[in-house]
Formats: sequence, C-alpha cells, structure tokens
Amino acid sequence: MNYFIVHKGSNLIQTVISSSTPPKESKDLKSFPATDSMLNLYYSLKKSLDVTLVDIGSILKHSLHKKELKSKRTLSDLTEEKRIRLKLYIENNPNMTDTSIANVFHVSVDAVSALRP
Repeated sequence: MNYFIVHKGSNLIQTVISSSTPPKESKDLKSFPATDSMLNLYYSLKKSLDVTLVDIGSILKHSLHKKELKSKRTLSDLTEEKRIRLKLYIENNPNMTDTSIANVFHVSVDAVSALRP
C-alpha cells in the first residue's frame, strides 16, 4: 500500500512511501493511504505546478470523477477511495461545516456527518 506522508501543520505532502503496514505517526507527520489515481494526480500536480510540495487538500479536492459531481451521493454510494478522500478532507478541514463539505464533494450532509470523528 502507498501512503502520503503529510506535515500536520501545513498539510503539505512531504513524501510518498510504500509499506505493508501503516506508518507510525509522529508529532509533526501523519500518513494517509494513497490510491493509484491519487498518486497519478499528485505527480501530475507536482509537475504542472512546478512545486516540490503539494497540499493534500489539492489531491482530495481535484480527485473526484465527473459523474460523481452530478448528484448528491450518500455514503453507501461512494467507493472506498471516495470515502477515504472525503474522510481526509473532513480531518484536514475541522472548522468547515458538514454542509460546506457536502457542497464541495457533492454528497449528502448525512454522508459527511457519518464520517466525522
């Protein structure tokens, strides 16, 4: 499994690792599962923006498929990958309301509420 290693304070992806077990978090770093499509987007953004560090929020915000943007989906409608992206976005934006996040991801407010810690 691939993981993004993200700086907790800035939400910037520091590196990508491959590991059979989830990496341990530290005081400054956390890890997030990275699917193939998320990795493709990460490397694409990194190259097109000509930057060394990419914000994890950019990956989460841009990685939805067009068909998912057409309707408000419930949690059961989402693929596991989409659930991971939504959950990471919620964790990285704790001050956003469920309604605001639901609008960003075009899902129901109930889907957001169900994934809130």
